[in-house]
Amino acid sequence: MVQSMVRLELRQLLNKAQCKRRQSHPRQLVGINRVAVYLLWLDFRSFAQSLSRVVFAPDTGFAQHTFTVDPLSSIIANQWAIVPISARHRMIDVSASHSISMKKSAFHAFQVSSFLAGVALFVYLLRQTGLTTLVHFLGMMGWGFGLIVLLSAFRNCLRTGSWYFAIDREQRAITFWRLMNVMLAGEAIKYLTATGPLLGEPAKAAMVRRQIPLLQGFSSVLVENLIYSLTVFIFMFAGLPALAWLAEVPGNLKFAGFILMGAIAVGVALTWLAISLRWYVFARALEQLASLTARRQGEAKTHSGRLESIGSHVRVLEDNLYTFYERRRGAFYLIFSLNMGAHLINVVEVYVILTLLKLPGSFLIGFLVEAVTKVINLVFFFVPTRAGVYESGNALLLQALGMSAAAGVALAIIRKLRAFLWVGYGLLIIGGMTLKKRGEKELQIENRKSKI
Repeated sequence: MVQSMVRLELRQLLNKAQCKRRQSHPRQLVGINRVAVYLLWLDFRSFAQSLSRVVFAPDTGFAQHTFTVDPLSSIIANQWAIVPISARHRMIDVSASHSISMKKSAFHAFQVSSFLAGVALFVYLLRQTGLTTLVHFLGMMGWGFGLIVLLSAFRNCLRTGSWYFAIDREQRAITFWRLMNVMLAGEAIKYLTATGPLLGEPAKAAMVRRQIPLLQGFSSVLVENLIYSLTVFIFMFAGLPALAWLAEVPGNLKFAGFILMGAIAVGVALTWLAISLRWYVFARALEQLASLTARRQGEAKTHSGRLESIGSHVRVLEDNLYTFYERRRGAFYLIFSLNMGAHLINVVEVYVILTLLKLPGSFLIGFLVEAVTKVINLVFFFVPTRAGVYESGNALLLQALGMSAAAGVALAIIRKLRAFLWVGYGLLIIGGMTLKKRGEKELQIENRKSKI
């Protein structure tokens, strides 16, 4: 009897908390979701056993209710019944706080460990190739490094143009140079974090939300990235077989390359089917989740209604993506051409660097290096700055093409120095935006005080 009453009370507590989701702190929302999962998927004894591990901290203000109970459902039911309601809410918050902190700590540890592993690999490569040899190669660049920067600036203009034309004409309330600054800021986030494009691309849309509505901004970013990814896959599909034919590639690497190309082919085929047949994958998934949540929550419709609202926005995003080719076929081919041009500039960049280093460079070698670079960026996107893996990949590639591993490391370092130059510029843009936003907030506060 006591157990059923406690379970009913938990259900009422969950419904009451979900009605206040819009005013809740994100940490509380995770706690609410955890209680829902407990009620839906566990029986009362499992819930009781998990509850037995919760001990209230002395600083919660409810030290007199601190307890540790035996994992028996009847005893826990009685103990739960005497805990103050505010303490029960605090239990949800404490549980959620621990969950979030553990996830953040795990992700932070993964990011740091991947970066440190890359740095260790980079240091190993430096010791193997010799610092004197690398300094000699870098010294041979001279003023040629300025030419490399100019080529990369032209490439950035092409990438910005591809995003600019992905935005609907009536929504382009932003200048080309402002868009380029935002693009470089997003690229800096992608390059320096383990989240890569998962954070960098949405950040671009968020940074232009004052000039472009957020929904249209996300649509343009998705369209541009999809077309860019298509050009990347074309480069990889053309470059990897050529590399296997022209160079001595170990059998295990060839096998891994075939697996990667097969996975990409499947992904491209599924994407094409989703666009052609209008699958609305994400929107339908959210709609199904909303209907499932509504059936299980009974009268508490807030969460399902919020999911339905998000699902409608996602459907608009997917519809813009699916119909882009039909609505703006000329823009599609223009964006495709701009992105292919950006890749070709990278090929020219490799050729120029090898020529300045007095190495047997050619446009074919530049093409192969760029294809391998795109494979590294795809597979190791979670390694910040691609530390270590980029240098080792270039070293192995140039060695397979008849040059020294030191030349490959030098090539990678020169291109990475160029990348760091633009990353620094992107960070300055982010800092300027942050200071401007902070100044606007302070001005608003001063205006409110003056009115009072």
